[in-house]
Amino acid sequence: MKKFLPLLLLPLLAACHKDQAPTNQDTAPKAEFTFKRMTVNDMLKNMPVKTEGVSEQKGVKHRRYSINGLPTENTIEIVGNMDEDLESIDGTCMEADAKGKKTGWPQGGICEKVFRQLATNSLKDADKITAYMLKHSGLQPLSDRGGYTAVQSGYYVLEVSSLGKFHLRRLR
Repeated sequence: MKKFLPLLLLPLLAACHKDQAPTNQDTAPKAEFTFKRMTVNDMLKNMPVKTEGVSEQKGVKHRRYSINGLPTENTIEIVGNMDEDLESIDGTCMEADAKGKKTGWPQGGICEKVFRQLATNSLKDADKITAYMLKHSGLQPLSDRGGYTAVQSGYYVLEVSSLGKFHLRRLR
């Protein structure tokens, strides 16, 4: 009987927590993308960027854009041979204070605006999803422990990390 006592207690312990629902605070909002295919025009709509150049890597076109108002290492790269069916949008953005110390993506800052616009151009309920992602990625405030978050729906995923890297990509 002593051997079976822990097994008999399991249902009782499980019943103690069955009424506790997960809190909305830590639950990722459901992502729903607004497009069937990513297009250059739709994704760059209202983005504060300027064209830097176009290159080809392994037969795939890469368009590089600098982010207005930030140093040149802050970029967006659009990957894909067809303007009407892109593979990914990859970005790097990190703001710094006057002394050069990284500050993450301050609320109302350029990096936040760029990411928020990408989300607006691609997601329903973009404000809610952006707020969740920035909080959980470690960018607002900047975390020294690192962080990452992603939302996915169908064949697409939007990701962001505390390094200031973000990606909207088609899964293969």
